[in-house]
Amino acid sequence: MDDDDTRRGQPSVHIKFSQGEAILAGDALLTEAFFLLAQTGLSRLALILAESAGSSGMVGGQAADIDLNTVKSGNDYGKSSERSSGKSSEKNSGKDIDYINNLKTAKLFEAAASMGAVIAGGSENDIEKAAVFGVNLGRAFQLRDDLLDDESEDIAQTRKKALGFVDRAKKTIMDINGSRNLVRIADYVINRNK
Repeated sequence: MDDDDTRRGQPSVHIKFSQGEAILAGDALLTEAFFLLAQTGLSRLALILAESAGSSGMVGGQAADIDLNTVKSGNDYGKSSERSSGKSSEKNSGKDIDYINNLKTAKLFEAAASMGAVIAGGSENDIEKAAVFGVNLGRAFQLRDDLLDDESEDIAQTRKKALGFVDRAKKTIMDINGSRNLVRIADYVINRNK
């Protein structure tokens, strides 16, 4: 639902192809994810992804984003210049943006980390720690993404907040086997330039 013409310097799918093809590509990718998860024989993986991608996760966050920007801008969907910007303004409070980003981004990171712990045979405690790691990493990722896209009004404060989420993510998983690799991922998220 992001209507930017470019993403990381490349034309967005809806620009390069069409809006319809962009929606179908998203539908196909999500369906393919469930197809691949079903092949593992671990139904729990599909349940985790469904919760994080569905109405209580990514889709719910996108709906909240559309609703927030449609109502607050007074425009119909597709006409708001502030939609999906991540910028906090008088039309979009920081609290609203945090809520949307937690659903749209952090829930998907939570799913990825949780599914990794399930596949690795982690204990329930390890899976829960992985979930907390994923949520915090997702929050940090979104803040770093906002900085890279020049969508943060207070660069120093946003970076400090992102670093705090990375620190929480790292502390959560320190006693999990293989945590050294997870720490490297967290460091990459906060220090990436693209």
